[in-house]
Formats: sequence, C-alpha cells, structure tokens
Amino acid sequence: MKAPMDETLTLDGFLDGRVQAQQLQRGLRAGHDAVFLAAAVPVIANDWALELGAGSGVVSLCVGARVPACRVTGIDVDHGLVGLANANAARNGMEQRVQFTKRSVESLEDHLHGESGPY
Repeated sequence: MKAPMDETLTLDGFLDGRVQAQQLQRGLRAGHDAVFLAAAVPVIANDWALELGAGSGVVSLCVGARVPACRVTGIDVDHGLVGLANANAARNGMEQRVQFTKRSVESLEDHLHGESGPY
C-alpha cells in the first residue's frame, strides 16, 4: 500500500522524547510496540542492524538512540515512507548511521548469503 504523503502527519516522541518522529496520523503507527521491539534487538557498539518493513523508521531510530555507535539500515517498499523515515533520521541527528532505502525483502535474498553490511 502506498502512503499518500499529503495526509496529515503527527510529530511523536519516543524514549522519553529522545527520539522525535513524524508519522501518518491514520493507518499503521508506531507506539509502545516499536519501543519494546527496539529494546529487544541484541545490538552493541559497532554492530549493524537491518529492519525489514521500516515504515516511518521508529524502531531503527530507537535502536540508534539506545546504541549510538551502531549502524542501522531500514528497508520498506513504500517510497513515501522511506523519505519520511530518512527525514526522521535527520531530525534526530542520526542520518549518517541510520538510513532507509526502498527495497523489497525478496531483493535481499542474493545479498544475504555469506555477507554482512548495509544493503
């Protein structure tokens, strides 16, 4: 489903305001579940994490806020949400280490065999 970018956006805080993210007012929205998921990611300094179906980027941004020395790449099939997620990374000063790209999960298959790093 394509997210029309002319829909109303909200600016929401996560991790006691340490992460600020815009997201669509209606439809799939990040909430406490995104924070809990980010807390469960076993990432440490210098690790790289991949988020599939990143949406507005809240999970990746919460991981990046929790572990400032890690890198996170989020993918989503929706071009509009990828742009919103990258804007959210910039809003939080994480654009150099938390990045989002338009890609499908199926397109990763050839890259994930025996390799590591951003795709």
